[in-house]
Amino acid sequence: MKWTLLFFIFPCLLPALTASAATVLLRVATTFAPGSNPNEGATNSLFSADLSDTTGLTPGLPILVTFSAPPLFGGYDLLLQTPNPTFRDTITISSVLGGVAAQTSTVFTIPNAQDFAAWPAHSFQPFSITVPWGTNLSAVPVTVSQALSVDGAGNGITLAGGASDMTITTQSVPEPSAGIFIGICSVGFLLRRRTSARTPS
Repeated sequence: MKWTLLFFIFPCLLPALTASAATVLLRVATTFAPGSNPNEGATNSLFSADLSDTTGLTPGLPILVTFSAPPLFGGYDLLLQTPNPTFRDTITISSVLGGVAAQTSTVFTIPNAQDFAAWPAHSFQPFSITVPWGTNLSAVPVTVSQALSVDGAGNGITLAGGASDMTITTQSVPEPSAGIFIGICSVGFLLRRRTSARTPS
């Protein structure tokens, strides 16, 4: 009976299975440089990934592009004239595809910052963007933005940055009709089973 159930339902599930295609590792990093105000700074770094390999995707279906960044490790270097300052850092990773923007960000505050130290790992939640079939994915943009500040008179930021290997993947998104088709298959199977149960042996 179990094998009969699997044999009947499996063809119904096929239209709903998503197909994975390209998986790319992209090294992203911050590149902070001191600005006119030594107590703060902000930078934007642009990277790109080639996800044009659509071999494993289903032609015609929308494409889900998912960005997953592991913790970003790095450090900072401060010029201190006032002791025990508070150092703040915000890093945002974002992308824009087909006019749709998505991002992930993390922020931390370090009280009593030293003149030089490693910062705690920046942890990011994954984010994704769905684009139509045919969207150009040969140069998927990824922007890493960093905003920093340190308080205290005479204090300044001379260096702050880190790096991480981001994983970017693509997969086909099944049409909504696939779910309806599965429901029809399931109902058909249940009716067939009830009919068989009522048939005298």
